[in-house]
Order: sequence, then structure tokens, then C-alpha cells
Amino acid sequence: MRKVLDVLFYDKRWPEDDEYVARRHAMSVLPGAWECSAAARLRSPVAPERSDYGVPDTTPWEQVACPTLFMCGGMDVLKEPGFAAELAARVPSGSHVEYPDCGHAPNIERARQFNDDVLEFFSRCYPPEQIPDPATVAS
Repeated sequence: MRKVLDVLFYDKRWPEDDEYVARRHAMSVLPGAWECSAAARLRSPVAPERSDYGVPDTTPWEQVACPTLFMCGGMDVLKEPGFAAELAARVPSGSHVEYPDCGHAPNIERARQFNDDVLEFFSRCYPPEQIPDPATVAS
């Protein structure tokens, strides 16, 4: 698990934190946990070998109809440099935020800024003055 975290994080305090490593390992071996939330390029510590990595992405990004925010770390070694900007350019209402000096998990390495950026994105896409008051909406 420490090797996995060393790849995920640019800030080495995470893979060097024994308690954090133990907690992440315990979570990773729960049934379905790895498949649900792990980086697709990293193999579960309890999974058999696979050979279907490296399959090209055929997602029709140009058909995504809702505002989409791509968030990435500038030092992410699991993705090609510039991938988030490329995807954002393909999505009609796409935008992206890149966190320099951050790896694959900006939601952890830059949690406060990440959360602020998500809230700013939502307020830009869905301005508070345009959201109806639930008390006045007929059911």
C-alpha cells in the first residue's frame, strides 16, 4: 500500500504516515472498495493479475450535456500531462483546475482549495439566486 500511495501523492507525508497507510490498506481490501474508488492503473493488493490495462478511452466527451469540472494534480504520474485541459476542451461546458505540486489526489493533498473550487464551480453553474426556494415550489 505504501508503494501505491507513493505513486498517488506528490506530497510524501501521506505515504510516510504509517497510520494513514494502515487505514488506506484496511479500506482497500473491503469487498468492492478497490474497484469503486482506486486509480484504474493500480492493482488491488488482493486481486489477481489482469491484462486489460491500456485500453484507449472511447468516451464521447463531446456529448456530455452538463457543466463538467475536471480536477487534476500537476504532478500526477498516473495521467498524461494536460489530460484534464484536453478533456475540458472536448466537453461543451467543460472547465478544469490543475493543482501544481500535487499528485493524483488533489481532493486530499489540497483539500481546502479543492473544496473551494468545487463550491465556486457550483455557484457559477447554479447561481444561488436562480435556485428555487423549496418552500415555494409546488409538489
